Amino acid sequence: MSQQSGPAFELKGTAATLTVLRLRCNDVERIGAELRPRVAQLPHFFEHAPVVLDVGGLDEGLDLSFDALLAELRRSKLVPVAIRNAEGKRLEAALDAGLGQLKGGGGRALRQ
Repeated sequence: MSQQSGPAFELKGTAATLTVLRLRCNDVERIGAELRPRVAQLPHFFEHAPVVLDVGGLDEGLDLSFDALLAELRRSKLVPVAIRNAEGKRLEAALDAGLGQLKGGGGRALRQ
C-alpha cells in the first residue's frame, strides 16, 4: 500500500562530502595501479564511496577513455558520480558515460 496524500518526493540540495580524484595523467592502467593499493589501505572508507573526477590538471588535448576509467574505479568499489573542471568534448564524453557535472567548488588533496 502506498501513501497517497502529500507530494511523492522532496528534492533538496545538500553539502555532502565527496571524494575527489584529481587526475594528473590520462593513463588508466597507471591510475588503477596506483589507486588499488591506496583504496586497500582503507577499504571500508572507500567502499561504495561516491567519487568526483577532477580533470582540471589534464591537458585538454589528452584523450581520456571514460569507459575504461569508470570500469577501473568500479573495480576498486568506488562509485564515479560526476566530473569537475571539464569543457567541450571532454565534458560531452563524461556526460555520455553517465557522469553528472559538478560546477564550482574547491577541494584539498590528500597526500601521503
